Amino acid sequence: MRKKLIPVVVTVLVVITSSPLQAVDLSYGGQVNSYLEQYEEEGTNYFTSLTELKLKLTGQLANWSFHFDGSLNLDEQEMEGWADYSPEGDTELNKLYFNLWLPKGEVKVGKQRIAWGSGYFFNPTDIINPIDDNSKVSSRQSKSKRNTNSVYGMYYLPQGTLEGVIVTDFQEIGPGTEKEANSYINQINPLFSGEIKLPNGFNEEKEWALKYSTLINNFDVALNYYQGREDHPVPQINPRKRKVILSYPEKKMIGFDTAGTLDDVGVWGEASYSFPDKGDNYSQIIIGMDYTFATGIHLLGEYYRDESLGNYTVKEVTEKDFITLRSDYDLTDSIEISGNGIFSLESDFTGLAGKVTYSYTQDIELKVGVNKLINEEGTVFASESSLLPFKNKIYFKGTYYF
Repeated sequence: MRKKLIPVVVTVLVVITSSPLQAVDLSYGGQVNSYLEQYEEEGTNYFTSLTELKLKLTGQLANWSFHFDGSLNLDEQEMEGWADYSPEGDTELNKLYFNLWLPKGEVKVGKQRIAWGSGYFFNPTDIINPIDDNSKVSSRQSKSKRNTNSVYGMYYLPQGTLEGVIVTDFQEIGPGTEKEANSYINQINPLFSGEIKLPNGFNEEKEWALKYSTLINNFDVALNYYQGREDHPVPQINPRKRKVILSYPEKKMIGFDTAGTLDDVGVWGEASYSFPDKGDNYSQIIIGMDYTFATGIHLLGEYYRDESLGNYTVKEVTEKDFITLRSDYDLTDSIEISGNGIFSLESDFTGLAGKVTYSYTQDIELKVGVNKLINEEGTVFASESSLLPFKNKIYFKGTYYF
């Protein structure tokens, strides 16, 4: 499921070595991240620690460029105390892609992030790159997207742009092995076992999408079509064998998004409708707006409706409608305070988050934050759920840019 990017690396090396080195404009940089969080599960306090050295390299010549982003990590998870501290070292290839600009467009090949949609908290149409539940420091404070091996192209039309992308390997969210499937099902019902079915080979793994964007009355408007697979596993219960089969069925999706301003108020919306091979068809919708007051206080809110969650769990899901809010304010030139809230309209669940960011210098940034879930048991936010695995935690992150 995790293919090497040998063709991309070879292409980059061939282009670099066949070009005059003195003509290639090379730039590099990076950052050091230090992350520590404390959280509680089933009455036990745990700690997670990560130190990350991230390096970036970009080379450009005429109408092409390459981009590399990689990390060296010292990672330790689920410590009950510092006596258990024994970090594991690993490397992570975050990005590696080749970019070619053409007279009427561009092409990008390699491990990259394709960002579609206009939403802030949720993106119904941004499904090319899956959510990364197990990523390193970059997304431990919030859910981010994975970079995936793909081929991306953009073509400039007389009125608007046409974009297309092909993903060459499927990346699942949730169980990816028999052991993980068993563990996931056992948490829900210890009497049942789990079995996993994954796509295999390019024909089964490939995903592709098209997007047309244009400008209408000063609003960005886009239509897109996606054909691929569900990122979350869909369960099928075999009660006779006491087994739950988890698979990632094929699906098609049509989507729409728009963004613009009404006077000084930012307004955006997204809607998608999906046709999976297993489970019910479903829609996902967001409507959002934001406004910055003269005092500098920025307020943002979104309404989100998601009819998909019932397809991904053997439990009954009642939560479909959510309100999400964010406020941020620059207390000084170097201190920003922000807070987020998510509220279910069908249950008493509330999720709160607060963060203080201190820019010590232009190159040093410190963050302290806290997440608090209220009445999460029995909802899709419960700790045993893989759909929205948020948790109560306190965290610290320090970053040095160079």
